[in-house]
Amino acid sequence: MVHHTGFSDALILSLKLAVITTVLTLALMVPTTIYVHLRLPRLRRLLESITILPVVIPPVVLIVGVLEVAPGYLKSTPYLLGLVYVILAMPFAYRSLDAGLRALELRTLVDAASSPGAGWLITLWRVILPNLRTALLSATVLTVALVLGEFTMASLDLYQTFPVWIVAFDQTSGPVSTAASLLALFVTWLFLLLIVTVGSRRARRTGGAQVDLISVTRRDTVR
Repeated sequence: MVHHTGFSDALILSLKLAVITTVLTLALMVPTTIYVHLRLPRLRRLLESITILPVVIPPVVLIVGVLEVAPGYLKSTPYLLGLVYVILAMPFAYRSLDAGLRALELRTLVDAASSPGAGWLITLWRVILPNLRTALLSATVLTVALVLGEFTMASLDLYQTFPVWIVAFDQTSGPVSTAASLLALFVTWLFLLLIVTVGSRRARRTGGAQVDLISVTRRDTVR
């Protein structure tokens, strides 16, 4: 299967788009979701409504509109798809992060970490993000699965991503196309297994957030 024409290029392109989409989505949604939970809790309903729009708007309408307004230098590269995929991934990433933050005493963690003098970046990196590990993995898996399974936008943008290659190759070789589809499902299953493993280990740990707070307190006290 890997020796068939276009397989490697299509898979590499989809993996690149998955990495770009995941990084941009998390970089956008993690600080925004945390800030809304901490400072602007009344805007959570508004943020939920905004992030649900990509589910309501048909992909065909979205990609046609983006192609109309996108600058020429982006239209000539496949990475325009990565920016569009960020929009598609927002509903899934936001709800994963929102569920993770709802399970935390976020205000208590932040206040306890800041009381000994820990800065915002230290609090985010050493206290909040470790306790959001399962939510971050869930958002990552959903984003990667979306990129590896999205067909409509890639085909309209005339780029042969992995799903487009599968559909095109299915016209000449059904078994190979089926094997490629199973490969994509297997990769997603591995990610889901990773989430379950990490979540189970975190559930067995007691006082995980307190341990992080103690380490931050000791570090700042020494300084």
